[in-house]
Amino acid sequence: MSAAPNPEGTHALLLDAMGTMVRLVPPAPALTRALAAAGYPNAEDRVVAALGAEIDYYRRHHLTGRTPAAVAGLRRACAEVLAGQLEAAPPVEQLTELLVGALRFEAYPEVLPVLGALRTRGVRVGVVSDWDCTLAEHLARLGLGEWLDAVVVSAVVGVTKPDPRLFTAALTALGVAADAALVCGDDPARDLAGARAAGIRAVLIDRHGHHRDVAPRVGTLTEIAEWI
Repeated sequence: MSAAPNPEGTHALLLDAMGTMVRLVPPAPALTRALAAAGYPNAEDRVVAALGAEIDYYRRHHLTGRTPAAVAGLRRACAEVLAGQLEAAPPVEQLTELLVGALRFEAYPEVLPVLGALRTRGVRVGVVSDWDCTLAEHLARLGLGEWLDAVVVSAVVGVTKPDPRLFTAALTALGVAADAALVCGDDPARDLAGARAAGIRAVLIDRHGHHRDVAPRVGTLTEIAEWI
């Protein structure tokens, strides 16, 4: 995980969201409790499997979440998938509320200090992620939004990683050229390949040591400062 010499003229950092800046707190325990409290008991392992089906559906259809109204429809559709996998489920409107309530994100501990340090250095920071249009709201609730100069999501651009157009849209939002930016994400095929196809340098963040054969890579965002 050694760093390369800092190239001159690196003015922007583009960060992936999930697995890079934030993680999803396992939602099954909270949803299991909420279902039981509402009078619809389910075994937690059944809820885990049902959430797996729901998450898979979301990933395949998240591009429809271009507007808040569209996201509401997407969430309802996800709840319908979830209901079909549960042992007992409330009406879809209620289940949608329970599902959304069980989905909680948290920032990795070093993220906020790193964003603050980059702001001090005058580095522009953007997020480029496969997500619906609500990502900026999630990041704001975590206290990260004020440190970001742009949040670019696939649902709004209309393409998913590794399509280089998503990364190019982020460059445009930040007002920087490809050779003045760096991308950091946790997926070699989607983040690194997509960034490089757009002409942007890229570094893998490998928090759990799953990609030891990939270079360059870092273990936390704290190490990114050495690349900028």
